[in-house]
Amino acid sequence: MTYPLKLDYCGVCSLPPEYCQNGPLFEKCKEWMEENLPDHYARLILNKTQEELDAMTLGNGKKKQTRGGKAMKNLTKKQEVPKQVLVGRSMRARKKYVTLIRGLKTCDMNLKKCSKAFGQKFACGSSVTGDE
Repeated sequence: MTYPLKLDYCGVCSLPPEYCQNGPLFEKCKEWMEENLPDHYARLILNKTQEELDAMTLGNGKKKQTRGGKAMKNLTKKQEVPKQVLVGRSMRARKKYVTLIRGLKTCDMNLKKCSKAFGQKFACGSSVTGDE
């Protein structure tokens, strides 16, 4: 073994190629590895696929169950909703008003934490009602 060692790292997830398969971006890593590190791709991906096929198809045709983890979840994008916060007031009784703030959920705000912050900042009571 000669020093310094030369290690190759994935350009997508910045992990060594042996660990890419455990990350959430494995498909993108595979494409990148096929273009930039073909020797690692041939050694890791192609051999692994053949081993999986052999393991999954047993003599009686049953498939072996494989485990999935948190890292393998599909990353889904949220739908784009226009971010709009509305501030208004509603009459409560005679000359008393309640301030209403709507649309904080569209800005990915934690409503419970916002309610607490408003109560502390303005020295008043605040609460979250409904989904808005």
